[in-house]
Amino acid sequence: MNAHSEYERLKDFVKTNGWESIDEIWMTGTGYIKNTEGDWIKTQSSSGDKCTGIAIDPETWKIVQGYVGRNHSDAYMELVDKILETDTTISVDDAEDRAVKVYIIDVTGSEWHYPFAMIQDWRKLNIKTLQLIESKIIEINLGLPLTRLFLEKHPELSQMMTPD
Repeated sequence: MNAHSEYERLKDFVKTNGWESIDEIWMTGTGYIKNTEGDWIKTQSSSGDKCTGIAIDPETWKIVQGYVGRNHSDAYMELVDKILETDTTISVDDAEDRAVKVYIIDVTGSEWHYPFAMIQDWRKLNIKTLQLIESKIIEINLGLPLTRLFLEKHPELSQMMTPD
């Protein structure tokens, strides 16, 4: 199964079965457990040993991948440095705005063949850029993007995105 067909299966799954099992995979993959009351409790300071931070520059499509279980912002900071090295005309703030953080969660043991991907910086994007980044994530088999699916479940949050 390729990432495109797996993503279509994910979208159908969310429509028919809801978000709960996807949310559970994501939460446990980022270091949370459910207590006896059913509340999610953070068990560690990082996002966990199933999480890898990556960063994407949607202007050049340069991608920096971090390491599983390490500081998930390392890839973002490395990409900011690379942007500043190659484009000496922009400020640090502009380079930071250009770099987009993405968390990739290992889903081994679930029914999914590709990891889940969540764009952490979705608020600084417009919907078109978000769609482009998610398409690139699928195209290069990084994972199955959850961000738009999450925003469809919570449409009130879409208002927090950067306007087109």
